[in-house]
Amino acid sequence: MGDCPQSQRVFPRDARPALSRLNRAVLWSIFLAALQLVPHVLGGLLAILIGPLQFWARLRRDYVQVHRWSGRVYLAGVVVGGNG
Repeated sequence: MGDCPQSQRVFPRDARPALSRLNRAVLWSIFLAALQLVPHVLGGLLAILIGPLQFWARLRRDYVQVHRWSGRVYLAGVVVGGNG
């Protein structure tokens, strides 16, 4: 047991070649999943950072246009984050 590598103790001999090379379809599905995660995270981050501005009374009162545009950006972040 001391002369065999760790992989021989954990995986059967037949499984090691399959584990050493990943199928292109598997790599592509991992890439697509990661690609879908990016808009989800960025949209959610945008909504979390801009959302509290909507509750700031002075912003609503004195800077109406900034409040409206930050609300639109917040909504876009929610839509993108929710669909991502």
